[in-house]
Amino acid sequence: MIATRQAKHSERTIEVNGDTLTLLNSMFPLFRSDGELYAIGGISTNISDRKHAEAELRKAAELLEAVAAGTTDAVFVKDLSGKYLLFNQAAAGFVGKSISEVIGQDDFMLFDPESAARIQMYDQYVMNSGIADTQEESLTSKGVTRTYLATKAPYRDAQGKVIGLIGISRDISDEKRLAEQVRQSQKLEAIGRLAGGIAHDFNNLLTVINGYAELLLMTMPATSPDRQSLAAIREAGDRAAGLTSQLLSFSRKAIIEPRLLNLNPYVDSTIRMLERLIGEDIQVSLSLAQDLFLVRMDPGQLEQVLMNLSVNARDAMPRGGSLTIATSNHILPDEQINHGADLPPGAYVRLSVSDTGTGMSDEVKSMVFEPFFTTKDVGKGTGLGLATVYGIVKQSGGEAWVESQLGAGTIFHILFPSVDRPKTESWETLVERVPHGSETILLVEDEEDVRKLAKQALVAHGYVVLEADCGASAIKIATNRQSIIRLLVTDVVMPDMGGA
Repeated sequence: MIATRQAKHSERTIEVNGDTLTLLNSMFPLFRSDGELYAIGGISTNISDRKHAEAELRKAAELLEAVAAGTTDAVFVKDLSGKYLLFNQAAAGFVGKSISEVIGQDDFMLFDPESAARIQMYDQYVMNSGIADTQEESLTSKGVTRTYLATKAPYRDAQGKVIGLIGISRDISDEKRLAEQVRQSQKLEAIGRLAGGIAHDFNNLLTVINGYAELLLMTMPATSPDRQSLAAIREAGDRAAGLTSQLLSFSRKAIIEPRLLNLNPYVDSTIRMLERLIGEDIQVSLSLAQDLFLVRMDPGQLEQVLMNLSVNARDAMPRGGSLTIATSNHILPDEQINHGADLPPGAYVRLSVSDTGTGMSDEVKSMVFEPFFTTKDVGKGTGLGLATVYGIVKQSGGEAWVESQLGAGTIFHILFPSVDRPKTESWETLVERVPHGSETILLVEDEEDVRKLAKQALVAHGYVVLEADCGASAIKIATNRQSIIRLLVTDVVMPDMGGA
């Protein structure tokens, strides 16, 4: 009887007719029945095809691994139960986990329960239908919601049986946000054009109403019983004019006219206009300093700052709360640098708007003045309000910053440089000495009602008024006129030829 044991295997490569063959050599000893070694046996097997197949398989696996590792998209494979079999580095980065933490786990370990349940329903649909599908998924992980464009397909074995799911997912949150910003900008532009057109026409009507009311008040005896009613009409007209000014400012059709201002009257009047907008469940209080320094800025822009800060505070208090607006004088000493801004030392006016709302995290505070940044839901905020505030403040030479903590409310602080009071006559003194004259004035205005009002006011003060309803008519009058025209009073925006 012959026995073999302890066979040894080795591979060797040979050339045969120009072809390279791989042989598997198996060498083993041969023993007699008494245990004596008497020979060495061996078998050579051609395994070239098997080795080639293994090499190709290894190359394909390395290529697949390189593709999965090199792409910025999430690449993953799941089994039928939803557990991850493959998870590339980009996918791990999306969810803030390592690959080893994810393999063998399902989506409930990565996302909140609602998101994970939606994923599993979608996965089951793809595996049951046997058809690849692409759709958007909004998923929440650690309180942060991102939007992904996911393409998923059935994972099949060699016999075509579905044994899992293959997926590629791309984070499109930034693209979605940019698209929404473009849409909001286009909507704002359209609303701005509409608001500007309405405000322009309405402003002309208010000019007539307020102008005639003013003329009647100037000629009405102080003891007249109708004077109080007429004054109420004039006051309502002034408030309406303030609203149109805000509409024109919103549509960017308002002319910016910086002037010396005391903030207090504008804070008071703006808040009264915004009371209905702010809501009855929010308690508004004012703390306005006496003898406040003057600032130089456009009244419409100041109202816009107050409006945006007030509306922002309202949105932070969905269940009601308190809104406080305060003004104060502030002296910035030489050694003080205010919140990272190199404001020169000197006198400033501080405007503070505080609320008892939800507050902000440090991350939100760092981006609160950035254009298009908003924490509000889609369609509820453009992210332009606070950016507009910041732009106006910087344009006025000031600085804005925010103090806030989550659950502890928010305070927006603004510093405006103060301006010395001019050493000239007061406005009241100037009004008492409205000039009268006999000179000739050329009045150009395409709005007939406004033109008649302006003519009546000028004639009432002794002037000779020549009327023109357009630029061409004004030039014709001036060319044919023999006497000297001392002054031109003209509308700026007119058909065919503007005032300039």
